[in-house]
Amino acid sequence: KFLFFLKGILLAVVVGYLFYESIWGMVLLTPCVPIIYIRSKKQEKMRKKNQLNQQFLDALNAISSALSVGYSLENSIGETVKELVCIYGEDEMIVKEFRWMDQQIHLNKPLEETFFQFSERASIEDITNFAWILFSGKRTGGDILKVVRSTSQIIRDKIEVEREIETVITSKKLESTIMNLVPAGIIVYLKLGCSDFITPLYHNTQGILLMTGVLVGYFISYLISCKLVQIEV
Repeated sequence: KFLFFLKGILLAVVVGYLFYESIWGMVLLTPCVPIIYIRSKKQEKMRKKNQLNQQFLDALNAISSALSVGYSLENSIGETVKELVCIYGEDEMIVKEFRWMDQQIHLNKPLEETFFQFSERASIEDITNFAWILFSGKRTGGDILKVVRSTSQIIRDKIEVEREIETVITSKKLESTIMNLVPAGIIVYLKLGCSDFITPLYHNTQGILLMTGVLVGYFISYLISCKLVQIEV
């Protein structure tokens, strides 16, 4: 969180200097700090959710393997914890969640209830869907092994599609990043190489209004570029 906050302050300072060359410009841009903080926090949360979703797929594969060798669904959770520890170590969120579920099972709490609680904390659609499928399967006496396998295959297919999309748009994201940096780079170039040419844009009303308009257009184009390369499955 401190790094996100520091990132917002540094951005306000840099943009304030480039567009206004004034301490007051930097101060006026400080309201952007919470925006940068919230956006960075949201991106980090999305990254962690994607990581947890991938780990959940590995957990489903472990449950499926345990069920295949004769473990009950409840006992398969304990075996899944052992396998997840071997893959990710003790400190990963997925390990902590499944260890908590195993503890709840030993306290005679229904497995589907623990999955619902896990899905509420994770806020991941795939986990929520699996919890409902598991709930329906246990209530109707369905084939749990088949349910787990089919669900894990659906999640695996979804993740593969997301990876293919990410691969396709990686170059476009790089192009978008470069294009977003070009305007600021041009200003830096003019400051270093042609300072007399750009000086009239600072410390006067007309220049401030013009640079403010440029900054607003810059910000809008940045939001549009981010939206174009953001594709959800």
